[in-house]
Amino acid sequence: MFLTDFPAQKRPTFAAVMTTLILSSLTAVGCGSSPMAPAPVPDSVSSVTDMAPPLGTKLLHGQSVTFTGTAGYSLNSADSGQVVFVIEDQTNTVLNTSQPSAAVAKGSGQVTLSQSITLPDTGVTSVQVFFALAPTGATSTHAAVRLTYQVQ
Repeated sequence: MFLTDFPAQKRPTFAAVMTTLILSSLTAVGCGSSPMAPAPVPDSVSSVTDMAPPLGTKLLHGQSVTFTGTAGYSLNSADSGQVVFVIEDQTNTVLNTSQPSAAVAKGSGQVTLSQSITLPDTGVTSVQVFFALAPTGATSTHAAVRLTYQVQ
């Protein structure tokens, strides 16, 4: 069909014809058989089980305490990484000078980590225990679980 096939008053403009052709081409490209790539699944630490001392336990100033827990993780952004165990006070001051960690491979799994510390005699009102998943090569992570204990 040609533009001249339409009566003069109903003839589409060149711009209208070109717009229709361009939109048809874009629609055809978008309707191909190639699906869009799925969004990447983020890394995560999904749960902590078998935590000792049990959550809700009140800790005491000067007390020696061993924290132990099993963290469930899912590493998707790298072939390997580490689950790191960090213990901090309410001001984010690290209380465990050595931080236990476990090497992990891409995929999902569980790791058990443990650390003994002696709480300071004063100044600490709460202790935060973190299980953080650090992919190899990453400079930061948002994949972490925080558990909080009150100190009396």
